[in-house]
Amino acid sequence: MIAHKIRLDPTDAQARLFDEWAEASRCAWNWALSEWERQHLDRVGGQRFKRVGRTGLVPVGEPWSPDPERPSPSAAGLSRLLTEVRREAPLGTLRWMRPPIPARVYRQPIRDLATAWSAYHRRRALGQRRGGPSNPFGGPVPKRIEAPRSFYLSGQDLEIDGGYVELPFGHRVRLREAPRFRGRVVGSTFSERAGSWSVALTVEFERKRQEPPAGTHAGIRLGASTLATVGARTAAASPDGAGAGRALLAADVPAAYARDLRRLRRLSKDVARKTRGSHNRRKAIQRLRRHHARLADLRRDALHKLTTGIVRLAASVGVEDAADVLGVESISRAVAELGFYEFRRQLEYKAAEAGVEIAVAERLFPAARLCSACGAAHRLPEERWRGVRRWTCVHCGAEHDRDLNAAVNLDPVSFGAGPNGPELPAR
Repeated sequence: MIAHKIRLDPTDAQARLFDEWAEASRCAWNWALSEWERQHLDRVGGQRFKRVGRTGLVPVGEPWSPDPERPSPSAAGLSRLLTEVRREAPLGTLRWMRPPIPARVYRQPIRDLATAWSAYHRRRALGQRRGGPSNPFGGPVPKRIEAPRSFYLSGQDLEIDGGYVELPFGHRVRLREAPRFRGRVVGSTFSERAGSWSVALTVEFERKRQEPPAGTHAGIRLGASTLATVGARTAAASPDGAGAGRALLAADVPAAYARDLRRLRRLSKDVARKTRGSHNRRKAIQRLRRHHARLADLRRDALHKLTTGIVRLAASVGVEDAADVLGVESISRAVAELGFYEFRRQLEYKAAEAGVEIAVAERLFPAARLCSACGAAHRLPEERWRGVRRWTCVHCGAEHDRDLNAAVNLDPVSFGAGPNGPELPAR
């Protein structure tokens, strides 16, 4: 299965309908969360709790045995309770459950809540980190009205008809592009971002796996000026003295991305100059949201093209730890804006589908400072090293481009390669 996200082109009436369905999904989540907590408190009886964050009940004091007569909360139980509540509710209440709202819109959040609680208890049993400063509890929290809007429909609730998607109650919404994957639609998630609606279709189909060339290998060097440099180690140093490697691919930062970053500063200042609570400030915030969405689309598009090209290029690749690059104060902002963790995430799942092996260098591995020809370390103070783009090895005389030399040293063939390549521990 694969998810395919497509931009929608709804009419104003259809956009208002999507807002109603997204609000119904949010209300269903909050109702299910409060009911789940109530049933849990009834079951544990005299167990005392303390509240952490906006929501989150952490047991304190002596543990209390749960009441065996009261079942633990579950998605199936809440779904049955929701049906009873809907049947017995007075007219005019629970409007988020009234037609024309598909039942899947307010029943899927209950399943999602059960999944979230299971993940929380699993993390707690393993002793993993629970949550951040905004949610120290780490479990499910209520969704505010300002939260991103979305709702879910199953594959049975919709039908793809060329450039349109057929929704329940006869609604026909135009797609900006036809789906690229042909198969059975399992589910769909409709989401809004910066005033635009999109649908993520989960499609089930047989995918032909494209095997990379056998025996090929490459190393990947990420940077702020050049997004990625892909290089491979050769058997020996090149005759022109340029090191023991060759460049396979070089991807620059998109020019539109750098230009739009400058416009982002102007739009941010424009918001700061508007009076709080005014209509002009609201319009300026909407312009800033749309620009942030455009930057995210440009970044995501560049990373998808880059990672797809890499997994088709080599059967094994070596990468550096993105935390090393983020630790450099002078370029940490540029690195964070380019999305190195997103690059790593895309590379890992695409490599798993294509059968490509990934080796990650250990933290603080000096890939750029090691000569790819002789393995000697190039030692300079940190403040002087940051501006060096090309350097010459004082031991063998090989001239190196900094990014290409680092990519060659990150090549998996360099693992344990002896004097012509430093050992690169895989993690």
